[in-house]
Amino acid sequence: MAIVLPTRAPAFTDEDGILCGDISASGTTSNFLRLRKFLVNAGFDVLLAAQDPAAWRGTASVVGTKEIAWSEIDCGIVHPWEWVPRRESLPDEALPKTALWLQNLISLGAALDFFRAGGWRLVTPTSTAANTYRAIPAWRRRVTVVPNWYDDEIFIPSSPGGTGATSPVFLYVGAVGPAKGFVELMEIWRDVAGDQPAARLHIAGTGALHSGGRLGSMGLAEERFERDFIAPWLRSFPAEAGPVFLGAMPARALRAEIVAATAVIVNPSRAPSETFCVAAVEALFADTPLGMR
Repeated sequence: MAIVLPTRAPAFTDEDGILCGDISASGTTSNFLRLRKFLVNAGFDVLLAAQDPAAWRGTASVVGTKEIAWSEIDCGIVHPWEWVPRRESLPDEALPKTALWLQNLISLGAALDFFRAGGWRLVTPTSTAANTYRAIPAWRRRVTVVPNWYDDEIFIPSSPGGTGATSPVFLYVGAVGPAKGFVELMEIWRDVAGDQPAARLHIAGTGALHSGGRLGSMGLAEERFERDFIAPWLRSFPAEAGPVFLGAMPARALRAEIVAATAVIVNPSRAPSETFCVAAVEALFADTPLGMR
């Protein structure tokens, strides 16, 4: 089995550190590594591949996508970033045995393009997402639901009795950028802070993934997004009551923040491509109330 890593995801430097929860990584990267671990533990031989294998300096051997001997591979699992718009990264012989693993929804046109080219299957994290594609009768047997999962060694339920916090603390988990609903979060928090001045907002995440690693002077998100959205938003709060940016967090540190929070906010985005993400699953399994769109 071959798992083709997405080009745009930040490369990992320590696979074991990510899986043990000691090193931060994007949700996409963590999900691919957990998938590989699950399949290996189930007895499958799994090959990790990437467009630029030298960038992926993990403990697993990563080969270039052009080096894969697809005739020896039974199944390929590929992130849509490697199909839309990089069709050349998958040779024709790979497509009949390749599944697109949709952490975010792709357009019906992109799905049609994949199937017409000979693609095998779409995999979505929810039935709601799957039904988007199953509305096309010819695709109904070619769409599979595999829910996002959590690391049961890290995201264990919290002990009963509450966190002891004197004021409500809300935790946003996700990328700092418009694609993940950060603009909507800012609108929501203006209303919450006006109604509950004692409430606090902590933000676990970074904009590095969606800005290609190029952050503005605040080190939070893409430069224009920082200047036009985040900076004016922060200035609207008293200094002592403003949102707190925690940055990208390893899983164990994130779990501690989730358990300590009054509630977790995930994906308040209006974007139709967003699905029930890993962070939402992690919050639920840590027994913390979850708010999402």
